Amino acid sequence: MRSRPHRTRFGAPALQESEGAKTDSEREIDCEGEHAGSNAQAGTAEAAPRRLARKGNHVTRRAEIVGGGIAGLSAATALARAGWQVRVHEQATELREIGSGIELLENGLRALDALGVPIGSLKVSEQILSFAIWDERNRPITSSTMSESSRCFMTTRSALHNALLQAATAAGAEIATGSRVTGATADGHVYLANGGPVKADIVVGADGIGSRIRTAMGFSSVSRDLRYVSKRTLIPLTADDPRGSFPGYWYRSRRIGVGPCGPGLLYVFLYCRPDDQRGCAIPLDRESWTASFPHLGHVFSRIDDENVDVRRVWEVICRPWTRGRVALIGDAAHAMAPHLGQAACMAMESAVVLAEIIDQPADVENALRAWEARRRPFVDPARRYGHVYNSFMMGWPARHPALRSTLVHIAYRSRAVRKRIEGAPALAPQGPLTHPVKPPQSDDGHDSDGRKQHRGEDNAQAPG
Repeated sequence: MRSRPHRTRFGAPALQESEGAKTDSEREIDCEGEHAGSNAQAGTAEAAPRRLARKGNHVTRRAEIVGGGIAGLSAATALARAGWQVRVHEQATELREIGSGIELLENGLRALDALGVPIGSLKVSEQILSFAIWDERNRPITSSTMSESSRCFMTTRSALHNALLQAATAAGAEIATGSRVTGATADGHVYLANGGPVKADIVVGADGIGSRIRTAMGFSSVSRDLRYVSKRTLIPLTADDPRGSFPGYWYRSRRIGVGPCGPGLLYVFLYCRPDDQRGCAIPLDRESWTASFPHLGHVFSRIDDENVDVRRVWEVICRPWTRGRVALIGDAAHAMAPHLGQAACMAMESAVVLAEIIDQPADVENALRAWEARRRPFVDPARRYGHVYNSFMMGWPARHPALRSTLVHIAYRSRAVRKRIEGAPALAPQGPLTHPVKPPQSDDGHDSDGRKQHRGEDNAQAPG
């Protein structure tokens, strides 16, 4: 007899981490399927009914979401709050997120408000009032002070993931763990390894960089190695560490950022090229990193090598994001370099806009196309800006660091650039809503960045 997946609902036991579970970020490396998430109350996930569920005289439409990471749980929350019957398929037997830090800019904060998850409800968070970038000569390249209309908060990925999980289940979404999806079709069928197929009114592929949904649907896409190594960790906060600010430092192709993300916690990320052997080494080569950043020796000394997440970072370019009743969201559609801190923010914002647009018309396929047209003018520029930033960081000749500093300083003075970096919101500033807020009507059009090629992910991080 085949084993059936577990399902979890609100009120389940406290989340626990499992050594064997893969997270969305881990799938960015090995291109495995859905997200690894949080264990909760066990049960069985049955095939979705082929008829629409009815509540009284109201027809309830059904959504099947593949992947239980930040993008998937955001979509589940938004759709369930809009009245959809929602099930999230997660191939891992429990849900969890990597415990490193994550930055939430204005557009992400507004999306959380619309999802009923205000930043104050997260277990840990800290407001960032300013950020700055310093070059090899310890000279400021640029700095920025945040405002009420352009806020920034730091939190941990696990705190954000747990809050979205609770919001999704509280709204009525079902979380089916141990549920591996092998494919989908444009008419809304989802194929399960342990059963199925099941039929839905909409299928949302939120299964990361190695998306099985993207592959099964034959979307034209490119998965591109950005050729750098990311190390992320949390360490104890001390009196010598920044509070309310998030400084970033460059040294040739190396980069480091340190920022508080809650009581007693300091988020640290380190980037280097894969051919930088001492920079990539684990255990951390503290001597080498301290030579590059002498003033941060006290940070390197506190890093626990056992708790450092190491990965290569990828970019996904995909066209289209929708076909029939299937839509891709988050890294499955547009994984991007983490330098602008926009990957998770864009995914959450896209989830809110999706639920609003899909809630109105009966024609799901046209609604999904309208959703993609609405979101691309926000998402594609953020991905492109991140790619250019990555080129400045990793591809710049080591003999011309001063010229790089000058060019980046000039770029940061552009209002358009700063809007992209600080997160130009598509959502109005409102509090928690029963239904997501509507995006501006004027935001339409397509980006021409898609390209035909083969194939068929937190890359989210911080600016600076």
